[in-house]
This record gives sequence, structure tokens and C-alpha cells, in this order.
Amino acid sequence: MSHGKAEPNDVLAGATPYLRLSGLVIGGWLMAGSALAASRLLPGAGGSDAVFLQEKISTARFYTGQLLPQAAGLLPAVTAGAGPLFQVDLSGAALG
Repeated sequence: MSHGKAEPNDVLAGATPYLRLSGLVIGGWLMAGSALAASRLLPGAGGSDAVFLQEKISTARFYTGQLLPQAAGLLPAVTAGAGPLFQVDLSGAALG
């Protein structure tokens, strides 16, 4: 981002994976907060409330185990810059 004004295409090339990465990380943060609150309430809960709170914790574990790891895979796309995008030669490509 430090060279964004000089190389705006680099910033634009990483924008979509950056937004996906941010969404995954923020989702993980929200799920962690929800699971923490559920774990604090669980000892005093009973019946359907206890089931709901346990499912909240299970959902957070699923998210952190299955979805959140995708964020690490997006980092190279965020930082790669626009160079690889402009190396594609479309002049000889058949269109339709």
C-alpha cells in the first residue's frame, strides 16, 4: 500500500482478494467473540438454551477449522501486484 499512488494497478489487482481475506478474518473475529460469550453462558444454561450455546461454539470451531485457513492462501494474491495480469497477451485470443 505504500506505493499505491505510484502504482494504482497493483492496488487494484489485490483489491478483490483483500476484501475476501478481510471478510474471512472479520468473520473469524466475530465467531470467536460469539463462542467466547456462549462458553461463558453455557454453565448456567439449561434445555434449549444450552443446546443453542453449544451449537454456537461448534459453529465457531467449524469456521476456524474450515473457512478461516483460506485467509492465509489469499495473502499472495493480495501482495502480488499487477505484473502477472499484464503479462497475459490477449491480442491473439479468439473472442467468441
